[in-house]
Amino acid sequence: MFATDFLSLRDFTSAQVHHLIELAGEIKGRPEDFATALKGKTLQAVLTTGGPDTSYVTGGYNQFPIRDLLRPLEATAHLMGMTFAEPLVLYGVPNIPGLDAPDDPTPRIAGFADRYRALLAA
Repeated sequence: MFATDFLSLRDFTSAQVHHLIELAGEIKGRPEDFATALKGKTLQAVLTTGGPDTSYVTGGYNQFPIRDLLRPLEATAHLMGMTFAEPLVLYGVPNIPGLDAPDDPTPRIAGFADRYRALLAA
């Protein structure tokens, strides 16, 4: 996504805002219209992790809960006047060739897919 190894929080947030505006569709008018393009909409983070949920707790392997790691995205939503919904997360689904999962994630993936479909249908 980015051509450099260094990414500032400002660059990250700017990229998010531009992407969100693109998702809202083409906006015509004054630059201030961009700031209201997504106002009142909901931003829903849907993600998977390679590690188990126990890795995403204070002091765990990744040091922070998922919600804390998504704070920049939540801040962007707030800046745009959006509601930031509780993230939909599927934990423990490694996607590294040759790395064995501790269990068969197929049932969890199916349940996650059902929850995601229900979210999209709502």
